[in-house]
Amino acid sequence: MTHNPNWTAKTLGMLVGHKITGSFVDKDDEYCGFSTEDPKGNKYRVWVDGDEEGNYCGSVSVHGPLDENNEGERLDPEGG
Repeated sequence: MTHNPNWTAKTLGMLVGHKITGSFVDKDDEYCGFSTEDPKGNKYRVWVDGDEEGNYCGSVSVHGPLDENNEGERLDPEGG
């Protein structure tokens, strides 16, 4: 994940039109996020990373579309 507000805005922009379907916390209770579904029914996982030190805005990353094991590649909002 990166701490760049422009990157974060582009990443969140990929979710326009998605429906939030749930929330989750990782097994170590360190990170949290939410699940989404796009209009075609593809499912995604969105990780939210706050900046505990307060130096940055925090960040998000989108992984998907998820496969039958709920795994998906991290998506690059710039297509790289």
